[in-house]
Amino acid sequence: ARSFKIALELISVKAIAEFLENIPTDSKKLKPKQINQLDNFFRDKNKQDIRKLLDIVYEIDVLQSLSKLLEEQYFSLPDYSEPENPVFEAIDCVHPLLENPKPNSIKLDRKKSLCFITGPNMSGKSTFLKTIAILTYFAHLGIPVPARSLKIPLQNGLFTTINLSDSLSQGFSHFYTEVNRVKEMAINIKENGKMVIVLDELFRGTN
Repeated sequence: ARSFKIALELISVKAIAEFLENIPTDSKKLKPKQINQLDNFFRDKNKQDIRKLLDIVYEIDVLQSLSKLLEEQYFSLPDYSEPENPVFEAIDCVHPLLENPKPNSIKLDRKKSLCFITGPNMSGKSTFLKTIAILTYFAHLGIPVPARSLKIPLQNGLFTTINLSDSLSQGFSHFYTEVNRVKEMAINIKENGKMVIVLDELFRGTN
C-alpha cells in the first residue's frame, strides 16, 4: 500500500499530471518547453523519486509474473521442512521447459538421503535429475516450483555434474573436470554440511 501511495503521489505532480492528461500521439509534436520541463523533472529535480517509482514498477511486475505462474497446472509454492526432521518430497514434479511433461515424484529423508536412478536411454533420467536441481534452486529463491507440491529443507548449497565439458585451453579432459568437481563437492559437504548433490553418469568415459 505504501508503494502505491508513493507512486500515486509522484504521478499526481503537476508536471506529470498535465502530460498524462494530454499525451501526444507523436513524440515529435512535443513542444521544446514541454521537453525541457520533463527533462528537468526526470533527470534532475525528481531523479531519486523516479528511481523509487521504477523499483515499484519492477516489484509489481515480478509479483504479477509469480502470481500468473501459480495459476499454471504444475506450479506451487514450496513448503520448508523442519531442520530436526528434514524431508525432500516432490509430488508430480516436471521440468518447466517441457511442453507435455510426464510428472514424477520422489521422497528423501534422513533415513533415505541417497537415490540411484536407472533405466534405458532416452527414458528421461537426466531430465528428472535436472528437475530436482531446478526444484532446489527455485525453492531457495522463494519462487513457485514446477511441482504440485514440494517439501524441502533449507540447504547450504547445490552441486551438479550435468553436462560438464573438457577444456582445451586449460588442458583439462572431461574425466579430470569431473574429478575436480567431485573433490569440490566433498570439500563443501565437509565444510557446509547440508547440500543437494546431483550426479549424472559420473565418470563415464573411455574406461
